[in-house]
Amino acid sequence: MKLSTELLESIALFCSPKELAHLCLVNRYFYSVVIRLLYKNVMILSPRQYMIFKSTRPTLKSLVHRLDLSGYTTRGTRMPESKSKSVVTTDSLGGILRECDRLQDLLVGEELMDVFLPLTVHARLRTLDLTGFTGAVRDMGEWIETVDDLENISFYHSTALSQDQCLIPLFQRLSARGVLLKKLDLGQTKITSALFSHLPSPQRLSHLSLRACHSLVCCSDLMGYLERCHQLKDLKLSGQFCSSCLYRLFRSLPASLDTLDLTGLNAVIKEETLALLPNQLKYLSLANCHLNPSSLFSRLPPTLIYLNLQLPVPLDLSLLQHATPKVIEINSSHTKGYPDQWGDWKLKRHGRRLFYAKMDPSEVYSKKIILSSAHPLSPMNRYWCFAL
Repeated sequence: MKLSTELLESIALFCSPKELAHLCLVNRYFYSVVIRLLYKNVMILSPRQYMIFKSTRPTLKSLVHRLDLSGYTTRGTRMPESKSKSVVTTDSLGGILRECDRLQDLLVGEELMDVFLPLTVHARLRTLDLTGFTGAVRDMGEWIETVDDLENISFYHSTALSQDQCLIPLFQRLSARGVLLKKLDLGQTKITSALFSHLPSPQRLSHLSLRACHSLVCCSDLMGYLERCHQLKDLKLSGQFCSSCLYRLFRSLPASLDTLDLTGLNAVIKEETLALLPNQLKYLSLANCHLNPSSLFSRLPPTLIYLNLQLPVPLDLSLLQHATPKVIEINSSHTKGYPDQWGDWKLKRHGRRLFYAKMDPSEVYSKKIILSSAHPLSPMNRYWCFAL
């Protein structure tokens, strides 16, 4: 009895890459079906994996829809350092990208930025993630000649990118082509409020991160842009805000919002502003904000799972007695004053982060926007998201 293509594909979805490779060896029919799934999503973590993939036939590279190089590293390899550093070159990486002619998602980590030079990115590209970019590339707008399907962009922690020479030309070109983004992560970049007059229309934008962008100011193009974001589910925002603009921002928050991160926002959050917190919030970060913790806890939404309340002073643990969140992140510099357990709350540490939690807090909240939750994160991407 021959399995249908649909049934075989359904079975393959529950298999590991190693199991998929074994399925390819069953017979030619299995190979023809499973090989497409085996190469659909490729993650390369080491020089050896890179060399193997480089030598793969172009017909197989053409099956790749998602190429994840974000976790590539030469650390821990048994190759001589001089050899491991020379494995990836500009020409070889460019050749791989040209042969992956159906590429939709491209993720490149900081270790490959020196060899990732301007090139024509494929027209089918939907996701571009250049987290930790350290290059000084000009004319980034010329990278993308005919990209109409681009939906997700991340330049998280790319402090070397020039707003005038890189970001503005890129977003001007996307705007001119009518591209509508869904997810945009500019967290920890050196942008200013002037950028927002060049961004594409936010009418489809569901995730926006401006986390740790300390040069942003209110009473500018930024406010008008934020008020046009009617589909937001996740907003991460930093900068300097007056009380009036902050109240205006809270009033304009869409009903769809379930994540609000105002870490390091230079503003005083008054009680009347806190009263405007959306009732459906699941994740809330007010770390290092100027506010009254007692007023905040009395207004927390019942749906809240995670609260970041890292403050310059130790947290009054009596506030936890009737707190609705399952995880509360606190200032890690105050560990000496906190007991290991307070009622149902247990003190837990993950990386540099400290929590009182009723559940495992390690991957409850990501500081970086996860561009696709349907795919596993590379070790480096997981670090950016959860460990810092």
